[in-house]
Amino acid sequence: MKLLLETWRKYSLLHERINSLDPDSGKRFIADTLTEITEEDHRIPISDEELQKIKEWAELEGDPNFLGSGSKGSAYKFGNKVLKITSDHQEAAGALAIMGERHPNVYDIYAVAKRSGKDKQNSEGAHQHHSYVIVYEFLNYPNSVMLEAARHLHDVVRTKEGKIYYLWEPSYLEEARTLLKDLLIAATKDETILGKSVRKYYPIKDKVEEIAENLGWSREQKKIFNVFYGSGLDGMSSEYINSPKGIQKYLNANLDNPRHDYFHQLALGLSHLFSHGVVFDDLKTSNIMEKGDQAAIIDIGYSRVANPEVIPELS
Repeated sequence: MKLLLETWRKYSLLHERINSLDPDSGKRFIADTLTEITEEDHRIPISDEELQKIKEWAELEGDPNFLGSGSKGSAYKFGNKVLKITSDHQEAAGALAIMGERHPNVYDIYAVAKRSGKDKQNSEGAHQHHSYVIVYEFLNYPNSVMLEAARHLHDVVRTKEGKIYYLWEPSYLEEARTLLKDLLIAATKDETILGKSVRKYYPIKDKVEEIAENLGWSREQKKIFNVFYGSGLDGMSSEYINSPKGIQKYLNANLDNPRHDYFHQLALGLSHLFSHGVVFDDLKTSNIMEKGDQAAIIDIGYSRVANPEVIPELS
């Protein structure tokens, strides 16, 4: 039983790092399933001729290292680059739209092309139906706090107010922190700006409306404050909102919360995509990686791309 619990704990932690390799078993989490990787998995089921053509075209070096596969394609690592062969036209169109446009919170795209009909015919299995190749930078696996932020953003970006995350500004996080500090200062001077005490489970968003009116906040300031402090990200509750002492306690715990930083970074990534005509809301945990010390979006499949360019054929 002890061994079983230790194994479960180990794999549950690995599960937080999607596609991570377990060095003891040689298995990797692929599409949320612990899978044993064999030498055959590292072989790309396309012709040697096409593989050589792709390597020269994308400046790939070394042998492929299988990273994972999904319903629309497979990914292989070559040094510090990833080759993805996919059937997802929207992903290819989105990748082409941002190719060469570097951003700290979105993966760098190096090359995008359409495979020839002959090359597809000479492939094996599902690769006969995968029409596109995308080459992008290899990034490190995310930490658990990045994944928590991604889960929350995934939920809220699909709401009726989700548009704000496609128009996200670099100043928003610092502005939210300033608003929280200003609220504490104002409430300390005059506690009546908090209004009547609210009971447990009271919708804090409604209370924020009242406080914002008392403090003269703009509509945008209310939205920003609600995103970080009046929402489920690390939302204030009646425990904190009823007194300056409670607000101070909340501020101490959340002003420098790394989850807020990662949430902010991912929203900036969505905004960058949107600025290039790409609407992406499929923020699964497997679509988040670490770029430097920041959270970054990868694999922009199922995107909606405005005015997509014609994808060139790999010759």
